[in-house]
Amino acid sequence: MDCREVLREAGAPNDRCSRISESRPKCSCESESVSTHSPGPVDDSELVARLIYSPLHIDSTTGGVTEAVFSDAKDKGLSVQRMVHTTDARIRAVGESKLARDHTQGKTDREFLGIATGGVNPIRGFED
Repeated sequence: MDCREVLREAGAPNDRCSRISESRPKCSCESESVSTHSPGPVDDSELVARLIYSPLHIDSTTGGVTEAVFSDAKDKGLSVQRMVHTTDARIRAVGESKLARDHTQGKTDREFLGIATGGVNPIRGFED
């Protein structure tokens, strides 16, 4: 079964990543383009941006970004914007669109703050 089929069969977003890992261990789907929205596999040398939302990703004491910004990678998957394939205006539009959906779902305490960027190679090196 290819990775697109695995993604389709993985089910609910809340445990999608762990279910994909059961079928395709050791992140083997990273070498394939899984999403129909993707222009292709993400290269190790790319720079990616993660959307930052308060209070989800912000430490209430320090005001800094917490590791929670990356915690979805373990079970849901980590949505990022690939800097080589986007613009600042597009990132802002995506962030505001998600915020509007969250507010519609009653998550009215959220605020879109911006992005945190990082290199793909170091992010892939993160471990529990």
